[in-house]
Amino acid sequence: MRVTREQRSAQTVTHTNHIGEMPAQAAVAPLPGFAPRLMLPKDMYLMLRWFAEVGYKGDIAAVRREHPGALTFEAWLRQSVGVK
Repeated sequence: MRVTREQRSAQTVTHTNHIGEMPAQAAVAPLPGFAPRLMLPKDMYLMLRWFAEVGYKGDIAAVRREHPGALTFEAWLRQSVGVK
């Protein structure tokens, strides 16, 4: 299904986070594929491309075995901000 420019610009995405349940809206704005390469510093572009194509493959289970008290990002954020 092909989406027209008008349909795409009318789309919005609503995100509710897990911490404060605060909705945020962002309009969908497509960029041509070459735009990030031109808009970002080279190192940042290469880093983001690596995350998208290869990705970080950390062994979370091994970290938890070695450090049983390690927090998830959500738990760390709740503890840092003081949200219950």
